[in-house]
Amino acid sequence: MPSPDETLQILAELVPKLGQALGPTTEVVLHDLRRPDSSLVAISNGDVTGRKVGDSSTNIALEVLKDPFADHDAYHYQGYTQQGRSLKCSSMYFRDDGGRTFAALCINEDISDLMVAAQTLSRLVTTSKTINEQFGPNIEDVIEQLIQEAVDTIHKPVQFMTKEEKIQVVKNLLEQGVFTVRRSVTKVASRLGTSRVTIYGYLNEVRALKDPLGYVDED
Repeated sequence: MPSPDETLQILAELVPKLGQALGPTTEVVLHDLRRPDSSLVAISNGDVTGRKVGDSSTNIALEVLKDPFADHDAYHYQGYTQQGRSLKCSSMYFRDDGGRTFAALCINEDISDLMVAAQTLSRLVTTSKTINEQFGPNIEDVIEQLIQEAVDTIHKPVQFMTKEEKIQVVKNLLEQGVFTVRRSVTKVASRLGTSRVTIYGYLNEVRALKDPLGYVDED
């Protein structure tokens, strides 16, 4: 197993390569935690946090040093620069033969612009309330879709529906205004496996309980 110094040398060579691969908004930092007051030994894209080689550890590194034998690896946590920019951070720690943490490789991605974009997108897609509006090339397609959705709410095949369940389908469609469209009674009757007369009977039963929107008589 490489010694701590050898491990740090290998990681230091990796830092600029990772920085180039991840792009200018992602900082890659290597810390030698054996000297927390000047732990930063390699850095790529340091403009993200404004740090340089020779700078000190962060407060998180100090917490790690309180318990250097524990597993402190952490991924995709939130961090902030002194200027208030948001970072998505990951920290990976390395231990010597005795299990003591001696180094940290950190990746800090500046996501400030992405968060602004996300907030903008959130405003664009936010609606005031949910309305079941159906879109189709013509009203016939819209009616067919509404009928299918009403049937689906019963959660059983039409041939096994009771009269009360079919009335519930008709009530659902009546409340959505389906029966204000001509020939809709015929469509509903066909879908429920009944006659037009039966559908009119269901409509009258519903109207006897409540007086919702009217419907168009096809005759």
